[in-house]
Amino acid sequence: MRPELRLSRLALAAAVLAAGASGLWLLNTITRQNSISGLYIEKPPCGYRSEKNLIIFMDDRAVRSLKRFRININSILLKANEVWKENGVKVRYGTNNVRFRSWDTFSEECRFRDAKFSDESRCLANEMGPKSASVRKQYDPDILIFITASGIEDMSGKSFWKAGQGNGTIVLNLGINLNKYDSDERVRGVANNFYRKRFAQLLVHENAHLYGIPHSSESNSIMKNNIDGLGGHKMRIDRESKQALLEITGHLEMETVGCAARK
Repeated sequence: MRPELRLSRLALAAAVLAAGASGLWLLNTITRQNSISGLYIEKPPCGYRSEKNLIIFMDDRAVRSLKRFRININSILLKANEVWKENGVKVRYGTNNVRFRSWDTFSEECRFRDAKFSDESRCLANEMGPKSASVRKQYDPDILIFITASGIEDMSGKSFWKAGQGNGTIVLNLGINLNKYDSDERVRGVANNFYRKRFAQLLVHENAHLYGIPHSSESNSIMKNNIDGLGGHKMRIDRESKQALLEITGHLEMETVGCAARK
């Protein structure tokens, strides 16, 4: 460690001790910001890809829930690709080279309910941050996806982004009330199709946020704030959100083409 860096850290620690409670708050804020910055993924101007390279983290709850319904992640990604295509947006998820990792949500700090963590700062610092840093050293992902099923029917999501390039980190809670469907194989088959589409639309919703797209007030929009209706056959990306996505992705693609022409 460089001497000046060691001194700056010592100075920060001394300042925290001197400031008492307010200093502790400042230290926690800095720690959280350092952890959350690892979840942002920014690419250079020529580095945009419409086909996203993914690294997916799944907890044990998600693995069990999807297995019971015979749903696998690739089938969700393929369904999401269909959603992007039918809405005319050039975004795709590559399914041939998806890398899977595990993450721990059994510690109380990482319980993800109602689109928030029990203790986001600790979860970022102790679990998501280190895991994100590790895989980003090895690979060049566009999106990190952390999947849980920590709440019964508590389907929700959260996005971490900074540059509005469609890259960043997504957390998905694929809540399923398993007991509803276990008794009837035919019902489970219907539920399989419904949940696969529902999860795909949730992924599209959160990925659109990575492009900087806000929530919509349209009742049948995939981008509406209340996502209870996701999975329905009427759900689409609303016109305003779609237009914004087309403009953003079009600009990013033109930048990439221009870079290639200058080489």
